[in-house]
Amino acid sequence: MSRPLRFALVTSAFLISLCAAANSSVSVQPASFNFGKQYLNKEYLSVTINITDTGTGSAYLQSLTITGPFQWRAGLVPQRIAPGAATRLAVRFWPTAPGPASGNLVLNFKYGLPSITIPLSGTGVTTTAGISYSTPEVVFSNQTVGSAASQSLTLTNPGKASLSVSQALVTPATFSVTGQSFPFTLDRKSVV
Repeated sequence: MSRPLRFALVTSAFLISLCAAANSSVSVQPASFNFGKQYLNKEYLSVTINITDTGTGSAYLQSLTITGPFQWRAGLVPQRIAPGAATRLAVRFWPTAPGPASGNLVLNFKYGLPSITIPLSGTGVTTTAGISYSTPEVVFSNQTVGSAASQSLTLTNPGKASLSVSQALVTPATFSVTGQSFPFTLDRKSVV
C-alpha cells in the first residue's frame, strides 16, 4: 500500500512540494499451523507466529481475531512494525471436545493493508484412565480353619482421567473384599 510522504521546501520566492511513496507489506510465518493431537483441557506450549514488515513503510497491526478452540497467549496488539522489523504473537490450542477442530487467526492492519488469515487446526483427544496394583498377587500364609487373615492391596490411577470401579470379583468364595464399598471412583493420580 502506498501512502504519500509530503515534504515542503520554502524559499523566499515560492513553495516546492515533493511526494514519495512508502509501501507497506508483511510476511507471516507459519502461513498455517496444525497442533496435532492434544488432550482436552490441558495446557500445551504455544506456537509462535512471526510477522515481518517486508516493505519500505511501517505496517500497523491494528487488531486480531481468533476463532475455534484457539487462544492468543502473547504479543502486543495494536503495534507498529517498522520496515525490516518483526514481531511475534503466540497462539495455543485449547481443545474442549474430542475430534478435529479448526479455526483462524486473522491479523487486521491499518491503512489499507489487507488482513491476513492463518488457518489453525488440531485434534482434541480424550484422556485415558489407568489402574496399577501395589502387587500382582495377594498371598496368604497357612490359616487355621475358622480363622481370618487380611492383606492390603493398593490401587492407583496413573491415568489422566477418573476411573469408575463398579465391583470386585474374587474367587473362590472363601475370599472376600472388605474395607471398600462399591462402586467408587478413583480420581486421576489418586490411591485407594
